[in-house]
Amino acid sequence: MKKKRLDDFPHRGRWSQILLRMKLTFVLVFCMLVQTFAAVNAQTVTLKKQNASLEEIIWELKEQTKFVFLYSSADVATVKGIDIDMQNSQIDAILKKCLEGTDLQFVKENNAIIIRQANGKTAVPQVQSRKITGKVIDEDGNPLPGVAVLIEGTTIGVATDMDGKYDLTCPEMKDIVLKFSYIGMKPKSVVVGNKTVVDVTLESDSQEMDEVVVTGLLNRRKSGFAGTTTVISKQELAKVSTGNIFTTISTLDAGFKIEENNLDGSNPNKLPDFTIRGKGSFQNGSTAPIFILDGFEVSLERVQDLNNEDIENITILKDASATSIYGSRGANGVVVITSLVPKAGTLKASYRGSVKLEIPDLSTYDLLNAKEKLDLEYRLGAWDAEAYQDLYRELKEKVDNGLDYDWLSLPVRTGVGQNHSLNVMGGNEEWRFSANLAYDETIGVMKGSDRKNFNGSLNLSYQTKKLMVSENLAIGTNNNANSPYGTFSDYVAMNPYWTPYDDNGKLIENYDHPLTTSANSKKENPVYNKYIGNWNKTRYTNVRNSTSVRYNFTENFYLVGTLGLSRNFSQADNFVPPSHKQFAGKEVNQKGRFGRTETETNQWQGRLNLNYTNTFNEKHMLTLGGSGEIEEKKEERLSWAGTGFSND
Repeated sequence: MKKKRLDDFPHRGRWSQILLRMKLTFVLVFCMLVQTFAAVNAQTVTLKKQNASLEEIIWELKEQTKFVFLYSSADVATVKGIDIDMQNSQIDAILKKCLEGTDLQFVKENNAIIIRQANGKTAVPQVQSRKITGKVIDEDGNPLPGVAVLIEGTTIGVATDMDGKYDLTCPEMKDIVLKFSYIGMKPKSVVVGNKTVVDVTLESDSQEMDEVVVTGLLNRRKSGFAGTTTVISKQELAKVSTGNIFTTISTLDAGFKIEENNLDGSNPNKLPDFTIRGKGSFQNGSTAPIFILDGFEVSLERVQDLNNEDIENITILKDASATSIYGSRGANGVVVITSLVPKAGTLKASYRGSVKLEIPDLSTYDLLNAKEKLDLEYRLGAWDAEAYQDLYRELKEKVDNGLDYDWLSLPVRTGVGQNHSLNVMGGNEEWRFSANLAYDETIGVMKGSDRKNFNGSLNLSYQTKKLMVSENLAIGTNNNANSPYGTFSDYVAMNPYWTPYDDNGKLIENYDHPLTTSANSKKENPVYNKYIGNWNKTRYTNVRNSTSVRYNFTENFYLVGTLGLSRNFSQADNFVPPSHKQFAGKEVNQKGRFGRTETETNQWQGRLNLNYTNTFNEKHMLTLGGSGEIEEKKEERLSWAGTGFSND
């Protein structure tokens, strides 16, 4: 048997790199764990004092460590004139240095340090330890990991584990108050009393979020933002979800108006026309706003196909504030969309599914039936011409025998679509992630029309007090088909004494009528293209990646850098079979047509923002911002067609 060498594997280099990364990642994680363990079990202190008293030293140590000091004031008051200069030293070494030449000694018990006389004359009571346990959850009952639990007035504290539980051992003290704090939640203080188990529910602190306007370039406090805006939260989107992001926004914001298009009806592939700021008397062309997703401009079609579950909030800029930030691009308004922000907590999975019904309402069409229509035309003299007498008598006989064809019901159906969304989220105070998969299917009321979307996203974030890094990767695919039945208005215009097929079951191409002026103006059968086999389909795939890095110099002064990459590939196909009447009289090699258009768009965009915001005397606000942006967009389009099909 011939053995296959490792060199024969084409992806050896790739797997070696992956293994190397795994090894490096393990080493880094191991080092971080070792450092964390050392930090917890061996607190180091830097202390530099001259001619200091022991009591001053103790107060300094209390500030730098998590220890509680118990001692007799009379014992430590006599120890003065201490000179000490120790860098990153253990607290034991520092205390030994300070107590040299005295009759005092120290003893460590749990989180307490007792200083007493070596001969035991000091009446220091035995320290009694106390254990307090509990669990911290949010308003939805989910456990919160990484919550800081501190004894108020001390540095004694712990953090909750991945299940939201904590176990705190401390010296017995009077009137213990536990303070619970967590980013994004309102801090809470609880009087312990005689309890040994203290469970706490923290409430979301949305005040800070509500007071910030996200403009896509920089965030400003709402109180200092002069423009007209509408902010829609994720919770509001979920409450009035209509299956379409545009109709949902229109429901929540009366200023976001979708222009009704009765011609296209509920065509799922038709992009809507809408306005934010209205339309002036002299304004021509599009009134649609621009859409900014995570700081970068995206197309109207991509926004229509977004997964609503993947949206954190939407901000609509309506007036001069839009043009002041985005220039002439924002003349019709700006819609800023922020993707879902990962939240800390235990691994949490959620699923949401729904069924979507598209039901045609034909009750509003109050049309004449076949007998009424033919009788009205006859009384108005439309059939008086001798050339149409035979046709009239033929139609009248069929109508008298009960012919009354329902053209309105022919091209429509009740569309049953579906929507599924799966989200997984977790992490701690520093590292967080979220992953989302979604499938959305819309079946239009016109037979043969549909739109199917699949979206996947992965968001990773890392944040400390100074640094915040986020990485967002999103992939979306779309497949859609237009109805081969054409437009619904063509069926409304059909006479109910006509049928799409003759008595032999053969498709009728067109109809004679006395109101037509020539053979070329005969009424065409709208079912013709469907019967012959015309079809029109399009699809696209969009890949988008955005990276954001924020560094806080101070609480009010920060730098944000973003880089966005986007690639979009679309394909549109159209087929007209050779039996179509447009090829009548042509050679065989000229009959039938298949056409395809392929478009590839690559875009990258980088931006750097420097922002400063501060409030003075609780009433004067100063906001300064500087931004630089660079962008490149490249589009390639290829169209081709083939003719000469031998059959349909």
